[in-house]
Amino acid sequence: MHTHSPVAITTLQHLSTKQAKRLSKTLHNLSQHQLPWKIALLIDSTLQHRASLHPENAKKFNHGKGFVIGHQWTNIVLILNDILIPLPPIPFYSKRYCREHALAYHTEHDRVVAYINKLDLDESIGATTVRFMTNGAKRKRMEFRIRHSMGYLRYVGKVQLVCSEPKKRPGGRRKYFACNDVKATARQIVLGYRLRWAVELFHKDVKMHLGFEDVATTSFDAVQSHVYWVYCTYILLHMSPPGVPADVKSIGEKQRHIHTLLAKKEKRRVLQKLTQIGGVERYKDELRQALTGI
Repeated sequence: MHTHSPVAITTLQHLSTKQAKRLSKTLHNLSQHQLPWKIALLIDSTLQHRASLHPENAKKFNHGKGFVIGHQWTNIVLILNDILIPLPPIPFYSKRYCREHALAYHTEHDRVVAYINKLDLDESIGATTVRFMTNGAKRKRMEFRIRHSMGYLRYVGKVQLVCSEPKKRPGGRRKYFACNDVKATARQIVLGYRLRWAVELFHKDVKMHLGFEDVATTSFDAVQSHVYWVYCTYILLHMSPPGVPADVKSIGEKQRHIHTLLAKKEKRRVLQKLTQIGGVERYKDELRQALTGI
């Protein structure tokens, strides 16, 4: 894993580009045609828990309810046709790691700005205007009371300013949005913001089903390889693997289907071997060798 980092990065870039090209051939409006935009770019960070500070680049992070030890990854994901495609993430480098590896230290904000400035999606989806969305609240099925007006933001220009709060919970948290698409309605702006929940589901899937946090290496290069391979697996599972019905959407269900297919394939192999001349003895020898290896 320590030497796999360049290969893992290249593979993830290839898979994300391939998936984006496939989906961009017939782009649909987001949120089941309820929004005027066809592409969204979501930016959100997640923490990869580690047991101690001994692994390379591990750091303490304030997680709201206390400190968490681990690595921080800022994920950049595309939403095309309501399907999430992870792009290469941004690793957070601690000041100590930068000193030890002769790297210039940059804050998370600086690294995100540099990433966006260099991001070129023309190869994947062609020249397209993209909406950027960042941190926000969890998605809930409820009604909202909104107010909006026009305003100006420095370095941005004319924007729509929207204030949103739960209609049945006046004491709930208010949200303030700014959108530079002056033709969008206030409802579309709020609905577009709720797309952010997709990145939370992505974090849940890679942690619960794909072993995002199941890494015990000390080298951060190995950790980075692990994360990139996990994201590659996520993309492959969303490319409708052979034998998995197209209506199966969740990662967990796809994994169960694939395990079932592999088990059936092994049974067919055994059945074929047993029906051959001398197949029973050859299969017994195969089992003995396997048991001896254990």
